[in-house]
Amino acid sequence: MLPLEYDSVPAGSHACALLDNKAQRAKLWAGFIADGLLHGELVLLVGVSEQDTVRLSSLLAQVGVDAATFVATGQVVILHEDDPVAGLPPNGDGFVDFLTGEIERSSDQGYPALRLSGIPPASGLTPHEVALGDVIRSRPLTALCPYLVAQLSARELSDVTALHDTAVHVGERARRRLAAAEPLEVTPPLLAVDHVTDLTELRHRIYLAVLATALPRITGADFLTAFNEVAMNALQHGRPPVSVRLWTTYGQVLCTVTDAGECFHDDHRHPAGTGLWVARRFCDRLTISSPPGGGCTVRLSTGR
Repeated sequence: MLPLEYDSVPAGSHACALLDNKAQRAKLWAGFIADGLLHGELVLLVGVSEQDTVRLSSLLAQVGVDAATFVATGQVVILHEDDPVAGLPPNGDGFVDFLTGEIERSSDQGYPALRLSGIPPASGLTPHEVALGDVIRSRPLTALCPYLVAQLSARELSDVTALHDTAVHVGERARRRLAAAEPLEVTPPLLAVDHVTDLTELRHRIYLAVLATALPRITGADFLTAFNEVAMNALQHGRPPVSVRLWTTYGQVLCTVTDAGECFHDDHRHPAGTGLWVARRFCDRLTISSPPGGGCTVRLSTGR
């Protein structure tokens, strides 16, 4: 029997959970561990506190699992926050070597797979998840990375959703933040250009920025097409000055094009009526709004 609030993590996946509080995290861990034991897997929990362990033992006891017994037999391994392994650089060879060794140990002992969870690193989130994803693709490993949403910046929240195969649990606070309009805009832009008059160099800079993300090359080309349509529309039919802002994360690109002209909701500025129609087909999202000081902002983004 599993804890009622447990959201199953698909075998062999690199899953995240976006949580509102530590109580949600403990319940998710309890379900993850119980599910692993049910399938005869070796379970590894890294970086947890003594308080987490006590809470986990209590939750597991409620569903008939004696955590101490499985720890004693070695099927459940708990490495606390002061363990040297928990302090390994998350994207370094030490972390990957340790994880690979644990997977090999689980196989040698007859376990069909290793199940991993714990406290994600306080820094180096992206390289940690990239390294973990690389291991999962070639080894019998299922990983659950539980994040407390209050501890994530807008950029980190975007990266977490992009770097995982699936989100098995999303708390209410996370839902509100993910539903908010482009949270990246509260962070400093990667590129900020005012008084735009020529797009030649700007297109090149934006394309290079998109290529530096994990998005496919064809996606970068599509996004550049969308940007070009929007920017040309502003230069030809808007009112100067035209400004451009660009934000990127591991798996998302967001760009705003603002001019001082009257805001609009249809593509009537383009003489052929196709500018924004084309742009919408080459990016994931496109919205039009009027900034507080007036003018018109077209916001286009791709990725998540």
